[in-house]
Amino acid sequence: GIIEMVTEKFLSSESVGAIKAIRKMITQLKEHGVVDIFRDYSTKDIVSSFLALFKLQQAAAYYGEQKRTEGHSVNKKLLQRLAYYSVFANAAYGWKMEAASNGKLDRGNLRTLVRKTGIKEEDVVAAKWASKTHRPAYFIVRDLKHRKIVLSIRGTFSARDVLTDLCASAETFETGRRGKHRAHHGMLEAAISLATETKETVEKELHANPGYSLVLVGHSLGGGVAAVLGTLWEKDYPNLQVYGYGSPCVSPADARPTTCKNIISVLGEGDPFACLS
Repeated sequence: GIIEMVTEKFLSSESVGAIKAIRKMITQLKEHGVVDIFRDYSTKDIVSSFLALFKLQQAAAYYGEQKRTEGHSVNKKLLQRLAYYSVFANAAYGWKMEAASNGKLDRGNLRTLVRKTGIKEEDVVAAKWASKTHRPAYFIVRDLKHRKIVLSIRGTFSARDVLTDLCASAETFETGRRGKHRAHHGMLEAAISLATETKETVEKELHANPGYSLVLVGHSLGGGVAAVLGTLWEKDYPNLQVYGYGSPCVSPADARPTTCKNIISVLGEGDPFACLS
């Protein structure tokens, strides 16, 4: 139809493909057991159910916290690393996020990156601040202090990022390990795009800096993409580590990347986006 002609003329092939994938997913909602509760139940019953669910969640959170704290020791070194690399994940949003959240105007993404992370400008290897559908913004730096090459992936910050988020159907993919895995379609496509775009640079940096290892970080969408990319690169890079902050669910609980031991996800209590996929 006319709408299809217009979108194909003015949007990139990635955006057109994402829109088609989202449309297909919506038409198949009934096949996945999704029902219209507002059609099938009264408003009173729906509100009462939500209130009951809220109380159950509060009780579960309380008793879960009690159980977690009994005899549990804190890994201080891990907490320090998570705090350290959270700054890198935040820096991927650039000066606009800094201005919106703190009112600071650094007038430039590179300047914001250098100031926030403490990385010298000459150690910023690559940076792409504008995203496309299935192609998130990112930067690559040398972390001389910890002997790491860091690839930081930005979270949702544009309409094109939203299209990547909304391609939420499960997609099958393979790695060097046996069997097939499943992941969020949009984030899998984004991880594959990033792998193609950055792998040569990453390998060049690791070769030029013996003893260095690779760290992938990201917040929200960026954390999800980092988890999938870490799964794709798991066998390629020894000691690869992934730190995701506020990452959404990107795969089933019993499949990779969820079961990967080199991927650590940090979630804020009550964060609704960490439960979405």
